[in-house]
Order: sequence, then C-alpha cells, then structure tokens
Amino acid sequence: MLDAFQSTKQTSGGHFTAMGLGRVLWELIFLFLMPVVTYAQACEPPRGLKETWGLRAHDLEALADQPGEPRLVEKNIRTLNNSEQGELEARLHMHALFGENIAHFKSAIRDIERQENFLPRLEASEVLCSSGRPVTYARVRQKLEFRFLIFSREYEYILHYSLEGPAGSGAELNVWWTLAEPIDDQITATDGSWYFEPVVVDGVSYTYMAYGTHTVFREERMGLRAALDRFSERNAAAAMRALQAEAAERAD
Repeated sequence: MLDAFQSTKQTSGGHFTAMGLGRVLWELIFLFLMPVVTYAQACEPPRGLKETWGLRAHDLEALADQPGEPRLVEKNIRTLNNSEQGELEARLHMHALFGENIAHFKSAIRDIERQENFLPRLEASEVLCSSGRPVTYARVRQKLEFRFLIFSREYEYILHYSLEGPAGSGAELNVWWTLAEPIDDQITATDGSWYFEPVVVDGVSYTYMAYGTHTVFREERMGLRAALDRFSERNAAAAMRALQAEAAERAD
C-alpha cells in the first residue's frame, strides 16, 4: 500500500509539475508577445489622418534653367486673426530640379533616424514605432534647434509621419507629416511635406523635389517674426541642398 501510494504521489506530482511548467511557458510567451502586439497597434495611423499639401511637379522648364537651385513658390508669415494669444503662422513652399537619381533621395529620406546627421537644425529624430515594409507610417519624435542672431529656440514634438508612393525605386514619393503631440508648449500646429518625382525636361532626366512646411507658434516671442522673415527661405533651401548632398553621397 505504501509503495502504491508513493507511486501515485510521484505520478501526480509529475503531472502537476508538467502543468505548472506549461503554464509558466504560456505566460512567458504571452508576456513576450504582448509588447509586440501593443507596439503594432500603436503604429496604426489614426482615422481621418489626411495630407494637406498635395505637392506635385510644375514649372519644370523654368526650374531647368537653373538645376540645383531651389526656388520660392510661397512664403507667408502672419499673425492669426482669430488668435487671442497672438499666434504666429509661418508657411513656406520651395522646389527645384536635381541631377541625382530619385532612388538616392528616397533612400535618404526613408532613413528617418539618420536625418539628424544631414538635415540642418534637426538635432534628434527617433522612430517610436512604424508599420509597413518599406515603412508607410511612423510616429516620430523630433527635436529642432534654431539660432538666428539674438534668437535661439528649441522645439520638440511627436509627428504622424507618412510615406506614400507606388512600388519601385524609380517611382514618385510623397512624405508628409502632421503634429501628433507637442512636447513643449511653443508650437500648436505643424505639418509639411517632401515630394519627389522623376521628370524629363528637354531630354534630360532630373529628380523634382518640393518642400513645404507650415507651423503655428503659440505666440510671437521676441525676434521670432524677424528671424522667420529673414531666414526661413534660406533655411529651407539649405535643407533641400543638404538632402541633395546626402543623395549624391549614397550614389557613390
């Protein structure tokens, strides 16, 4: 009887041990997968998210007269009429033709976390999550620093970042963003777009690049309007040339 009892106890104990191990394994698997599922869900773009720029190639003949030279399309800096706090709105749009193949521009702009290494004033660019292969949507945390004479400011925020275009390295690409979450209280809205398209003008192949940016600052702090009036066009052109230089480097 004692032997039989001991045998039964050992078998039962082994059964419960196996069940216990199985439960632990399932819990570990669940804990391992849970962050992945949460991460994927967090990367879905919110419903109703829409692009506002709609940039497309135009004025190609005029741009071909000076390839590599960004030209101003629109610049508007104003105090919002319906703002009780004196919000300042800045909107800028520039475009140009460049000789580098569009595939190299697309490689550079898709390298989101390395943009801080070649785009001026971009101090940090961190992908919080992304979806799609290649990436079609990401939440990106960025930090920018502006220094103009006596004016110096840092701006930090999280963006909805979308990359849209047909498959293929030679097809057009539209990269656009809008504010998801401000990190500080200095900016109430920001959105913009990079647009790339392969074009041919008089038998010569180019990449058409357009850059649009729009920001609403919470208030007109000292020197802000003057800095935007004087330097925003120059800074946008510098960003376009920096992206061109990165594309040229990737072509080598």
